[in-house]
Amino acid sequence: MQRKSISTRHMLLSLIIVTCLSSRTHSQIRFTEHVIATNYTTASYVYAADLDKDYDIDILGASRGLEHQSWWENDGHQNFTEHILDDTFPSSNCILAVDLDQDGDEDILASSSADNFIKWWENDGTATFTDHVITDAFSSAMGVFAIDMDSDGDIDVIGASRSRRAVHWWENDRNQNFTEHAISDTISSPYDVFACDLDGDDDIDVIGTSQNKHSHVWWENDGSEIFTEHVFASNYGTCDYFEAADVDGDDRLDIVGASFGSGGVTWWRNEGNKTFTQRTISETFPSAGKVQAVDLDEDDDMDIVGVSYSMNTVAWWENDGGENFTQHTISDSLVGPWHLFATDIDGDNDIDMLVSGFGSDQIVWFEHSTSSRTRGDTNGDWDVDLLDVITAVNHILEISILEGDDLWAADCSDDGEIDLLDLIGIVNVILGIGNCEP
Repeated sequence: MQRKSISTRHMLLSLIIVTCLSSRTHSQIRFTEHVIATNYTTASYVYAADLDKDYDIDILGASRGLEHQSWWENDGHQNFTEHILDDTFPSSNCILAVDLDQDGDEDILASSSADNFIKWWENDGTATFTDHVITDAFSSAMGVFAIDMDSDGDIDVIGASRSRRAVHWWENDRNQNFTEHAISDTISSPYDVFACDLDGDDDIDVIGTSQNKHSHVWWENDGSEIFTEHVFASNYGTCDYFEAADVDGDDRLDIVGASFGSGGVTWWRNEGNKTFTQRTISETFPSAGKVQAVDLDEDDDMDIVGVSYSMNTVAWWENDGGENFTQHTISDSLVGPWHLFATDIDGDNDIDMLVSGFGSDQIVWFEHSTSSRTRGDTNGDWDVDLLDVITAVNHILEISILEGDDLWAADCSDDGEIDLLDLIGIVNVILGIGNCEP
């Protein structure tokens, strides 16, 4: 086919469109809610892993209000069947999966604030679990975490005790016999713990949250499991969860968290010298629970997901690549969401959201929907954005040709041609002043 010559008018049209729209993109990510469990009283924590080794993702949930803790088996089509893990383990604040005995299957680790237990359940490889006590004297046991603390090749355990003001770790002797060591006994009402090599010196440091204190800390490991406390957040407010992730892509782990009291979602930039600079993601997200960093829109930067208990909201903040964040709502109807876990639940290579409804007594998951093509999405990337404008302009100028689904998506006016009306329709979608449907 002979190409049309590109006139000055055509070039100006393209330039005007590019100039006007270069900063105006509109995310088309959608989520569909699915209920996994109801009447799971004060659901406090969720986690996802393949527990039965059948190549799909099963679900774990902790309940503060029940005497038992459960997991839900996925049949491969996201139909979930509940199994009681332990019917004598009340008031759990944390539950997670980890191969603690390193035999190739996922075991389970959890805490009980009522019974002062930290336990693990050994998986025999067929999702039949046998419980083992790590400690029965860690009063008001809250968060737990599993990692190789001492670099000896086995998995150790970290825990927080609210009433004892303690963050301790239990050393695994490689045969799952555990010896308790103190990290701190002076932190006010610790709630959760997270561990990673925060300062990049090849040993595992620990981050702790405080429900009372307005200063939050991390403990530096000297390589011999002797810990020095550092404050990274002062006057921040009550916080229940922190985690570490490389938010700005500089190969250093930053800290992400949210304040239940002040309603802020925040990240602290790791400056590389054991100091952190506070950066705001949102100042208007009250009663915030768990937040997590994940590349939700698959554009090679870290977005943030989080829940607000009082707003009944599950949200995500889109990173523009320069750590400027735009909030999007996933749901505003789940009563009292408290904890979340972002992972690919349905095996379709995008990130879904697993959420505990503390106020609704539910466990739900939000399916990241990319199964239907949107009108205006000319290039099949599931966004209607500047690239679609360029694609449509190129087709009009006969620099490139659209066919099949691409042609259908670009033909907003449904007249069998790609023309100026379709270009206007795509622009309207991006600007949020209309749609591309005929």
